[in-house]
Amino acid sequence: ITAMHTGLRQGELLRLTWADIDWHVGVLTIHETKAGERRRVPMNSIVVGLFSELKEQRSPSPLDPIFPHDVRYLRRAFDKAVKAAGLHPFRFHDLRHTFCSRLVQKGVPLTVVRDLAGHSDFKLTLRYSHLTEQNKADAVVLLEAARQAPAREPSAAAS
Repeated sequence: ITAMHTGLRQGELLRLTWADIDWHVGVLTIHETKAGERRRVPMNSIVVGLFSELKEQRSPSPLDPIFPHDVRYLRRAFDKAVKAAGLHPFRFHDLRHTFCSRLVQKGVPLTVVRDLAGHSDFKLTLRYSHLTEQNKADAVVLLEAARQAPAREPSAAAS
């Protein structure tokens, strides 16, 4: 759930501690990114709710990991969930693609998607951003409003 709503990589998730949460602003601070730079990622209400529940259940100290598991545990649990849901083949990293694609499909500018994902350039963001056929159809419908405006020249209207 957290990966799908934040776009965090598996390693970034596993390194998160309770001290990395700014509850007042609703932001996670990622200290070790793939690019080696610090990144701040906003949390939506789903992530805030999930973390609030976990905090209430555990009463953790600030330096405790939010997800106190190693990669092998996470992989086994994830693979089990994928199999139960009938999503095979589906990798953990596909959650990151889903995060980026859903943002693009909702009309979020690519610059914002790039920053949220921590991509170094747009080429990578574009590889992660998949539009549906419906997104494309909705985009061309936007041009219908332009047709209702009177054309200045007959040749322009025919084009």
